[in-house]
Amino acid sequence: MLSALLAGPALIPTLLAMLGVTSVGLGLAVWTGRTHRRKAHLGAVAASAVLFVSTVGVAEMLGRAYSFDPTALRVHLWFAHAATLALVATVVTGIYR
Repeated sequence: MLSALLAGPALIPTLLAMLGVTSVGLGLAVWTGRTHRRKAHLGAVAASAVLFVSTVGVAEMLGRAYSFDPTALRVHLWFAHAATLALVATVVTGIYR
């Protein structure tokens, strides 16, 4: 549904906004974890994970709307996959703890 509303250039500010909101959510998750606010931390982690997945979705739509240099895309995707694996590992170890 979002892809029907946004296309091409409109995705860039949307992606930047999503990156900002996701960063704030991640910062909140880190802060609540460091200050031992368990309930708030769990909520912040859940929210930042949902925001991360949403941001990846918008980035995917942007990637389909534009043509990128294959080498740059390969490097970007390596880091994107590493970030996703880090998220999964963090959530799994958090649940296990």
